[in-house]
Amino acid sequence: MRGVFLACLASEVVLLVLDASISYAGLTNLKPLRRLADITLEANLPTWFASTQALATGAVLWVISCTVRRGPESMRTVTAWRFLAALFAFIALDDASQLHEDIGTCIEILRDRGRNHPILAFLQRYPSYYWHVTLGPLFAGSALFMAAFLWRQIRPPASRFKILFAFTLYAAAIGLDALDTSLSRYEAVAALASVDTLTAQHFSRVIEEFLEMLATTVFLVVFLEHLCRTAGVVQLQFLGSRSE
Repeated sequence: MRGVFLACLASEVVLLVLDASISYAGLTNLKPLRRLADITLEANLPTWFASTQALATGAVLWVISCTVRRGPESMRTVTAWRFLAALFAFIALDDASQLHEDIGTCIEILRDRGRNHPILAFLQRYPSYYWHVTLGPLFAGSALFMAAFLWRQIRPPASRFKILFAFTLYAAAIGLDALDTSLSRYEAVAALASVDTLTAQHFSRVIEEFLEMLATTVFLVVFLEHLCRTAGVVQLQFLGSRSE
């Protein structure tokens, strides 16, 4: 699976270079091209790559669930693999549609319309993005379940290290996202790097998106390796009508 990892990593590095040269450095003045390469925005090349990679990971997990179903494992184990497949499919949907950002915006609008509601009053004091307190618990619970389940199912130490590494990357990305609410939080970094705060914020967001893509790449490799160990040869059979 080294080839899969290197291909995905090379693609992610290319996206970083495109963002730095076209979107940030202004290699072109055409706004559509600059938006197309901006990792921090949606509906462009980086988003397409991230969502496609997450969907591919979900597809691999679904194939694993199908191979497990043919073996001695219980239906509970099969359902768990299918839940993980659905989780990565949801991540792909979220990447492609900026679902969690839109949910956060809706909550912000509701907050402004209902200032006396205790829940909305709490949100007024929350210092970061509102999706953290809505979808955040769902993601956190899914991550805990995923970690516990994979630790039981995937035994090789190298694969377990990769799983821990991928979770660490996701956690770091969420940490950067939590800090990304005020330009004043980037003043120290901007001063240290001798850049303005907008530049510091942009590249903090770039690093966040890169960490998320890399984490998905690591999970994709881990699941492909597990599929090869458990299934050996995977044969896909397409059933359809046959012409006589």
